[in-house]
Amino acid sequence: MKITKQKVLLTTAVCLLPMLCGLLVWNRLPDQIPVHWDAQMQVDGYGTKAVAVFLIPLFMALLNVFVCYALSRGLKGKPQSERAMKITLWAVPVLSVFLNTMVLVNALGTKINVGKIIGIGVCLMFLILGNYMPKYKQNAVMGIRIPWTMKSEENWNRTHRLAGYVWMITSFLMILALLLLPDDYFGTIFTIGIVVMVMVPIVYSYVIYRKAKK
Repeated sequence: MKITKQKVLLTTAVCLLPMLCGLLVWNRLPDQIPVHWDAQMQVDGYGTKAVAVFLIPLFMALLNVFVCYALSRGLKGKPQSERAMKITLWAVPVLSVFLNTMVLVNALGTKINVGKIIGIGVCLMFLILGNYMPKYKQNAVMGIRIPWTMKSEENWNRTHRLAGYVWMITSFLMILALLLLPDDYFGTIFTIGIVVMVMVPIVYSYVIYRKAKK
């Protein structure tokens, strides 16, 4: 899948779409809007209407342009799964729409636990990425790029197969925990989940490397 200018413009426009939604409800928004939540899902940061409506989508749009540039530069001559590329390409735009929608809905007075919803949304993204993790072919941009996976295609493939299972199972368990346990455990749950998703594939990759070396 080639990263064309049209795809970059389209995904960037989607990142900026929440600006339009914000302008439509501008007069109904309070002067100070919650824009950040702590590990216990309590609001610990506020921003003006301009920050919520313009700055956050603009940041996501810039992040999307950077991701597109990195993919375009790093995957030259490295054919990848069409579906895996689409998921990666649309991850930031979808996240932008989701995050900004939650911020605006909360600002308008709807009683929702924004921290928990955002946490569950991020876990769902990890679960989906985990499903496509085994489809990533060796490259310098996406996946688990450590010395042992980059030196051996077999190490790369085996590590990403395991990582796919680890990411999906861990993400699913994190979602259950966020739904069933008190909000006070959110920070601990999220930290443990991230550590597991990062460290298990790295340790497994190193074990494969050591066995191959012997």
